[in-house]
Amino acid sequence: MLEKIKNKLKTTPKHVWILIGIILVGIFLRTYNFHDWLDFRLDQVRDATLVGEVVEGKAPWPDFGPTMRKSGTAKDALFRIGPAYYYMQIFSAKIFGNEPAKMAYPDLFFSILSIPLFYVFLNKYFQRKNAMVLTTIYSFSYFSVLYSRFAWNPNSIPFFVILFLLALYEFLSGEGKTHRGWIAAAGMALGIGIQLHAILFVLLPVVAFLTFVFLMKKNRQTWKKWAVVFLIALALNLGQFVSEIKSGFANTKILLNTPVNSASDGESLLVKVENAISCHFEANGYILSSAGQDTCARWYSKIMQGERITKLHKGPGFWAGIGFSFLFSIFGYVLLLFRLVREKEKKKKYFLGLIGTFLALSFLVMVPIISSGFLEFRYLIHTFFAPFILLGLWLEFIAAKNNKVYPVSVALVLAFLLLTNGIALRSKAAELSSGNGSDDNSVFLGEAGSVVNYLSANSGNSKTAYFSGEGVYVKNFFQPFSYLAKKQNFDLVQAQDLDKLPTDGAVFYIRGKSDRIANEIRGYSVEDYKKFGQVVIYKLK
Repeated sequence: MLEKIKNKLKTTPKHVWILIGIILVGIFLRTYNFHDWLDFRLDQVRDATLVGEVVEGKAPWPDFGPTMRKSGTAKDALFRIGPAYYYMQIFSAKIFGNEPAKMAYPDLFFSILSIPLFYVFLNKYFQRKNAMVLTTIYSFSYFSVLYSRFAWNPNSIPFFVILFLLALYEFLSGEGKTHRGWIAAAGMALGIGIQLHAILFVLLPVVAFLTFVFLMKKNRQTWKKWAVVFLIALALNLGQFVSEIKSGFANTKILLNTPVNSASDGESLLVKVENAISCHFEANGYILSSAGQDTCARWYSKIMQGERITKLHKGPGFWAGIGFSFLFSIFGYVLLLFRLVREKEKKKKYFLGLIGTFLALSFLVMVPIISSGFLEFRYLIHTFFAPFILLGLWLEFIAAKNNKVYPVSVALVLAFLLLTNGIALRSKAAELSSGNGSDDNSVFLGEAGSVVNYLSANSGNSKTAYFSGEGVYVKNFFQPFSYLAKKQNFDLVQAQDLDKLPTDGAVFYIRGKSDRIANEIRGYSVEDYKKFGQVVIYKLK
């Protein structure tokens, strides 16, 4: 038996060992200090509370998942996606424990699985060496690592989008002669994918339907396999579908009320398109290199509209970055279109056509959304693969033009992108290691736990404490602190008015960190204090 294993290891191809190494590095980046560095904001508290109540038998399994942002004219109504995300968290909590980090395991799991799956997908079109290079960059990508390290419904989108596209590619390349495994994969990816975000709720069914129509023209008998795909997707959404029937499709009507608000009123269609182009180009650069910021600044749109760029951003580095990312995207998409038209091999043509269709439809969906102020690149997580595909096309273009330059080009690109992503990862790790991650926007589980331990230890024998502070910090920190306090059988009560505080418990006040420590706060003397990264917790007399 041992000898067979040794022989098997010896005969394992070199590229498999390289891929295993890439996956192991990706696992390390995604799991190191996973508990303490877990992002634990208001959305995560809301979800953890709901999941915990189901696990403890205090609430039934939900019919719907998280809510989406307010939209359209129905300002008081929120669209709710399907419950698959909650179900994954509930299963994880039942198996591993009712704790926030354990509820994040599904996102972590699918992020890790997305690495080899992405390689398989890329290898359908690109040569093995290029697919390996692109997978390496993806494994190291700061953007991909960041969205694998906490629980949030969009975080598993990369895995299910790639599974969806890979399954559709198998349908296309087989022209209807598809293995049952890919039929099941397509149904599962569609059924779960539409439950992860409202954007996919619209995008995936349209892409699936267009693929179905295309294949029906080639092989009428393929409808049977597609019927199975749609039945699997329907079965995975049966609970919410029944609930929708009972409510007269109230939730769907909210979505049909457009996913936009009045922020884009007064903008011309041209400006909206320019904004969308700018954000897609900027996102491509950020996802690939982590350089810049995680929110669209609409630089290209501003430049096209003749808007004056401030002196702060007129340095050569700024313009070089803007110019390079613009050229990378614009010529990358030109290459995609050119290769689609000129490609002779049918399977490769199907691959490019599927990618082009998905990205084109995504662009159309995102035009009104981006112009409505949804500028964070997280809203483009479903197109995370786009810059990697474009980079692969660039590498193949260079190889075709000058094969001698190709190895040097690959080495430089790989070194540069690993360096930029490595710098971003190291900076974030240093911030979290020093306990400086939590601020007026972010809360991390380990830091929040340390604060709650301090509150509990400094509340005497009382199991209740009162919490107040500067508005932005109370808004951001109170719910995570309260959730963790309840886990310790300790009640944290928000004090709305410091002038009317009860006398039956300790009182704590939160402020942003500053060089000067207060001796008195709003008429109360400070009995004790402790710094926690970007904030200071005061105990008041």
